[in-house]
Amino acid sequence: HSFNFVNQHQKEHPEFWALADGKRAFTNECVADGHGHLCLNNPDLLKTWCDDIRKYFDANPEIEVYPIVPNDGLTRICECPQCQADLRPQAASNGVFSYHIWNFVNKVAREIRKTHPNRYIGCLAYEKYWQPPEELEFEPNVAVMICHSRSSMTDEKASENFWKGVDAWSKKSGRLYFW
Repeated sequence: HSFNFVNQHQKEHPEFWALADGKRAFTNECVADGHGHLCLNNPDLLKTWCDDIRKYFDANPEIEVYPIVPNDGLTRICECPQCQADLRPQAASNGVFSYHIWNFVNKVAREIRKTHPNRYIGCLAYEKYWQPPEELEFEPNVAVMICHSRSSMTDEKASENFWKGVDAWSKKSGRLYFW
């Protein structure tokens, strides 16, 4: 859960954080772990985080994947009109935030590929963003880290749905990991 990496910018850029009930969500307003959520449609957040990622890759040439993963227990997203337009209420509960999260990951990957074409931007397929967003074509440098509990694999229907999901993700990205 790497949204914490943006915390270094909180004092100078509070607008990077999600709006929740008219206030910036620095703590548990949107996530269970209390580390806040971001406004993923803020263009300055995209630029700043991409600058940070480029510096990270330059300082760590052996690293291939940079994680862009929401903080744990995402329960709601930013209330700004752009973020709310990303919601997919018709999706299953494990996909209602998929477009919101994966659209941002895809934007970051697009920007990073311009300067670091052999590096990947990864995200967990997890909780309410586990289901692949159908309307997105992923950049070739998006890595999907499928998060799933092994204990549910003893249930035949759950196992079948999991493998259908893996198949759907494999059509989105050529780089899959299992978490």
